[in-house]
Amino acid sequence: MVPDGQHQDDRSSFAQLLRDEQTHRFCVVLIFAAFQQENANLKQLLDDKSQQADLAKAQYARLAADFENFRRRTAKETENLEVQAKKNVITELLPVIDNFERARTQLKPE
Repeated sequence: MVPDGQHQDDRSSFAQLLRDEQTHRFCVVLIFAAFQQENANLKQLLDDKSQQADLAKAQYARLAADFENFRRRTAKETENLEVQAKKNVITELLPVIDNFERARTQLKPE
């Protein structure tokens, strides 16, 4: 037979072990819940950053398109200014050339 004190020690050790096991499981559950929450937070942060990146890409695309339009418009305006300047010069020189032509026809070589 096992003395009464021995049963008490066994019960006490078993109870302590059970409490330790329950505490361990509780801690595991808490840690798991914390990891799940952290995972959810990180997913949300990733979603937020992805949206910010998408917005930045869209802004970049708009700016690139705006710049390309500006470049084309500026090139067209420059071309138009060149044509207008040439036209103005020719328009102003025509009367002078006409006068020289008239003067040349008036001066006949002798």
